[in-house]
Amino acid sequence: MMKRVSSNLVALVLIGLGIVLVVFSFYEAFLAYTNYKPVMPKVEGDLAKAVSSASFELINLAARLAFIGVMVWAGSVILRNGIDLLKAGERKEESSSL
Repeated sequence: MMKRVSSNLVALVLIGLGIVLVVFSFYEAFLAYTNYKPVMPKVEGDLAKAVSSASFELINLAARLAFIGVMVWAGSVILRNGIDLLKAGERKEESSSL
């Protein structure tokens, strides 16, 4: 009985943590979207300077998107494991009651 309760508690904690990570990731993505102000490259000099200035902004954006993607991925993996653990506990409970 005690093992089932602790298993369900761990599953619920994992589900809660997964949901918090996913929601926080979407919140961060929303903030990044609403507060995005691109740095306009100055049109001074040659084409190489303009391309290097613009590429900095693209690399910065790609790094932010990658970070948010990893957070959503980790949150979904934790959430999936919590749900699997909860389902396994329910299956075990059903088989023991038969």
